[in-house]
This record gives sequence, C-alpha cells and structure tokens, in this order.
Amino acid sequence: MEYPTVPERVSSLLPAAKLKTLEAIQKRRHTSFSSLTAASSIEDFLEAKKNAVEAEIQLSDTHKLYLNEALDNETITADQHANAIKNIDHPEREEFRKTEFALLVRQKKILTEDLKEVHPSYTEFDDAYASLIMEKVEAARANTTSKQKSFNQSAFRDRVLQYYFAEKGEGDDRQDYCVVTGWHVRTYSPKLKKLVTQTKAAHIVPKSLQGQDLNYLFGVGETLLSEARNGLPLHAKLEEAFDANAFVIVPKAAPKDKQPIEWKIVLTQKTLSKLTLFDKTTYGELDGKVLKFRDLEDPYTKLPIKNRPAARFLYFKFIMSYLILQKEGKSMDWLQDVQCKGDIWATPGPYLRKKMLISLARRISDRFLPDAIYAETTFNSTIDYPALPEDQEAVHEMTLQEKMEKFNVNDEEQEEEQGEE
Repeated sequence: MEYPTVPERVSSLLPAAKLKTLEAIQKRRHTSFSSLTAASSIEDFLEAKKNAVEAEIQLSDTHKLYLNEALDNETITADQHANAIKNIDHPEREEFRKTEFALLVRQKKILTEDLKEVHPSYTEFDDAYASLIMEKVEAARANTTSKQKSFNQSAFRDRVLQYYFAEKGEGDDRQDYCVVTGWHVRTYSPKLKKLVTQTKAAHIVPKSLQGQDLNYLFGVGETLLSEARNGLPLHAKLEEAFDANAFVIVPKAAPKDKQPIEWKIVLTQKTLSKLTLFDKTTYGELDGKVLKFRDLEDPYTKLPIKNRPAARFLYFKFIMSYLILQKEGKSMDWLQDVQCKGDIWATPGPYLRKKMLISLARRISDRFLPDAIYAETTFNSTIDYPALPEDQEAVHEMTLQEKMEKFNVNDEEQEEEQGEE
C-alpha cells in the first residue's frame, strides 16, 4: 500500500533535517510492511501490523506538523499548504487507522484469538485480518458513542444482520434470517402500523455487563460487546429462551482443518422438551440442532466469507448459564450433551482469567467450578494485562457478580425492542 506523499515542489521547501526525519519514518513503515508478508505466526503478524499502522500515523502526523510550521514561517503559501495536507490523508482513513491502532494495542489478546478462529478459512493472515478489522473498528466507534449516550441497539442490529447476511428482499417481501430456523417473513404490527421483523439481534454477552471488570476477566483493555461477533440473528422467541438460559450454544466438535467451528444447541431444561416455543416448534426440536450460517463469496476478491460468532463470547455465556442454573438448583444433566471426546468445551483457548473465574463461580453459585470446565479455556495472566493484587481483583469480582445477578432478561428485551422500533 503506497502512502500518499507531499508534492515534491512543496516537500523540497522543508528543512533538510525534517526531510531526513520523514525518510527515517518512511523507512520504518516499509520495514514493518515487509515484516507483515514474512510473518510466520499470528502473533508476529499482529506485532508487524501494529508497527506498520503506528508508522503510518506517525508519518501523517509528522508531515502535517512540519507543513504547519512551514506555513507559520511563510516557507510555503496557504494554497501549497492546503493542497499538501489534502494529499497526505483523508480524514476518514486517518480516523480508521487511529482506531485500528488502538484496537491492536488494547485488544491484542482478543485479536489473536479471533485470527486463530477465522484464519483456517483463508490462505493469508492479511485476508483473515481484513475480514475482522472493519467490523471491529465500527464496533469501537459505536462503543465510544455509547459511553456518552445509551447503547444504540438499532445500530447493533444493523451490524449483526449485515455481518451474517441475514436480510433479503424489499418492501412487503422483506425477510430476516435466523441461524436456527432459517428465513422469516416480516409481519404487520397493528400497534406500530408497519411490518416488523420476527428476528432479533441477540446479544451473546449481555450489554449490561460492559465495564473494566469484564475487560479484566477477558484480559484486554476493552471488550467490545457492540461488535457483531457478540451477536446472533435469532427468532424473537429463541432470543428470549437464550437469555433465560433455556439452552446454551456450544461447539459441536473440535474445529476441523480449514473449516470454521460448528455450533449446536443444548437444551438445559429437558422438562421443557414438549412445550411449544413458537408456531409448531417445540423446545425439544432445538436440542442438538446445528446452527446454519450463510457462507458467501466476496464479489470483488472472490474470497469466501464465513462469518461466525466469537468463541470467547459463547464460552462466557455458557459459563454464565451454568452458574445461574446451578444457583437456581436446576438439574445439570445437560452437561453430558456438551461434552465432546471427554472435553466439556471443544475449542481450547485462553478465553477467561482463571483465578477470577473460579472466585466468581464461588461467589455466584456457592460452589467450586469443576476443573474440566475451565482447565483448557483459561489463562493466569498476560504480558499486556497481568494479574492485579488480590484486593483489586476482588473488587472486579464483586462488581461483575453484582451485574450478573442483577441482569434482568425482561429489562434487556424491553430496551432492545425500543431500540429496534
């Protein structure tokens, strides 16, 4: 990717020392991009990507600083300054790059996990990275806005439906896709006096849990619950059942070579099996059902697009459901349907911080978490986000415990309905 340059007639007017500084930054940028193509691991690729984006930001900022100084010193004219600044970078591209760099720093662990999940579907690291980063940047921007305002459910729904290709048709023929039950036509609402969708953008990790305590549990600077990979397009009745822990979504098996993870439903309350959920669909019919995603081909690159939810979010929801059901004294026999070749969770990954998870389980359910549930899916510490002293970690545990216990399914659904109207 060629970096936009300042016209030579303008750059030649800058002092030699400043030109030398710009050349040094440009050289570092070229070196970083060379490292990208030579990267042999995801970790090396992300480090090279971070260095490359940082060099681009520094080059752009330094260019503008020197041009502003040249204008102040009347070395260049106002027209030369305006044309040179316009040639360096577009504001939207610059904003994207700075958000991207922040994600590479604050979400290094999560980006590593995500790339390991999606890379099998791609030949190159760069293609796998490109399939993720646009959605993450959009989610980060939405997250920044939601800190100042209420969560934008409408924008989240749009991102989820777009990410999973879950809409088709126009006008009265509009249909929405559910990854469990397929396409659903929109129905007329006398109350709203318009066609409304039967499919919801279901949150996997509830948005009300957002905060530093959740960031610490995941081992990152920021957890983006507004990203589409924390959502699933589900029929409204399925979303209600999912939020109420009537079922969990778990890996069907360990990932196959060059194939995305397959996810299945496990009914956690077998006594519901014969009850009708909606239309003629019973709870029992959901048990063991595999989620079906719409895999498409990019019309420009011809690369496959196999968008899936993030395993870490589904693992957290599984843990959350387990703890709540255990606290309520419900039967835990459904766990045997989760197991795959002896493993309770078939996609090993350092998703959650071990010590905090164990303590959180003890606080919420007053029981110890079985070793088989977390042995292969947790971490003790990370270089970027090491473990805190016990008293500080306890504060995070208590805060997250309070949020999880106060989580009200009805309140969450009411907010989502208002946001989607």
